[in-house]
Amino acid sequence: MPFKSIRDAYPTYQTLYQLGVFVSRSSSTFYRIHNIYLPSIIQFCILCFLILQSFFVVIHSIYPLFFLIFFEGILGGLVYVNAFHEVQDREGINGDREFALGAGTFRAQIQLILQLGWQIREVLRLRGLSV
Repeated sequence: MPFKSIRDAYPTYQTLYQLGVFVSRSSSTFYRIHNIYLPSIIQFCILCFLILQSFFVVIHSIYPLFFLIFFEGILGGLVYVNAFHEVQDREGINGDREFALGAGTFRAQIQLILQLGWQIREVLRLRGLSV
C-alpha cells in the first residue's frame, strides 16, 4: 500500500471521486443519458461492495479500489447533471421547471453541508479534540 496507514488513503479516495464527478459533469454536452436509473443502481451496487470491502477485505490491493471510486464519481456526476437536463427538457415553462431545478439544487447543497459537517466532526474526533 502506498500509504503509511489506511486513514491516509481517504483524501486520495475523495480526490478520485471528485475527479470522476468533474469529468462526467463536463462531458454532458457531448453525451447525454435519459435513463438515469441504471447508473444509480450501479452506484448503489458499488456502495454495497465497498461496505463489504470495509468489513471483509475482498480486494487486497488498493489500486482497483482507486479505479472503483473514480468510476463511482463518474456515475454520481452523470446522474446529477443528466437529472438536471431531464428536468429542463421535460418540465413546462409554467414555473414547474424552476421549482424542480431549485428543489434539486437545494437538496444537493443541504447534502453537501451535512457531509462537510460530518467530516469536520470526524477529523476533530480523530485528533482528540472535543466537538
